[in-house]
Amino acid sequence: MFIQRRFLTEFQFDLTPFDVRVREKGLTYSKSYRVSYDNVTSEPVEVTISSRPRLILTVILALLAVIVAAAALLGDDVEAGAWLFYGGFAIVAACWYVASRQSFYVFKAGEPPLVLMKSRPSAAAVAVFLTALHEHRRNYLRQRYLLNAPSRDAADTIHKLLWLHQQGAISALEYETLKARAVGVSEEPPFPPSTLH
Repeated sequence: MFIQRRFLTEFQFDLTPFDVRVREKGLTYSKSYRVSYDNVTSEPVEVTISSRPRLILTVILALLAVIVAAAALLGDDVEAGAWLFYGGFAIVAACWYVASRQSFYVFKAGEPPLVLMKSRPSAAAVAVFLTALHEHRRNYLRQRYLLNAPSRDAADTIHKLLWLHQQGAISALEYETLKARAVGVSEEPPFPPSTLH
């Protein structure tokens, strides 16, 4: 099980042979859902989300600091306390805004999408989970669309093999060998699942 925490919300991800089970638990709610490997794309989209209220506060304080600076440049008597107050708070708000930005991996191929935080609990832990996720997904796609769904039609088989290769479920060597076998050029058996790379 893989656990990510974002402030007061906890996300638990459990990989099964058929799907990813997600449990989201907050202070006042708890919900569970499943994301099929059919709805997990081979490559995620990286998304960075920022807090809009913090951005608005940062902009307002920065504008106030600019107004104070302009007043001082125009010769008005501006006390040092005003400089420190508006300028200091603008810097603090800007740092707070930058630190609050969150990066996510979004695997959107259907509903619900699979969303992971990029560096929670750590970047290394996320990388390990992503490796396991891709391995489970490859095994699922091979089992469902290659081993359990044989086709007698060569064109249909080649189309399916191409799709599996594009999804990373079979290697280029497997694709060429199985394609040749589908059109009757070779009678070699398909590669076992252990040859995936």
